Amino acid sequence: MDRRIITQPGQCLEDIALQEYGSIDGAPLVVFANEDVFVNGFSTDLQPGTKLVIAGEPIDKPMYDTMRKLGVVPSTVSDGDGEALGDFSSDFNNDFNNEG
Repeated sequence: MDRRIITQPGQCLEDIALQEYGSIDGAPLVVFANEDVFVNGFSTDLQPGTKLVIAGEPIDKPMYDTMRKLGVVPSTVSDGDGEALGDFSSDFNNDFNNEG
């Protein structure tokens, strides 16, 4: 069953793939399910608030479940000081590595 999401500030295609599929290997699935949004293919810049369709199930279910459990919203766009704007930061990495 397809899901619908709305992109958050600082998210790129790979962030969405990681968030919704547990792996950046889900990037092609995001692009193909949203060809009307990804008019420049894989190089399309996502704007916050973009509505996307997510088809299929997570590729890496343990990673997907862990991010959901921790409330992580991946965001790799930096604030200019090298710190991620979203939750996918060194703090997340430290928490994730200590989780298991």
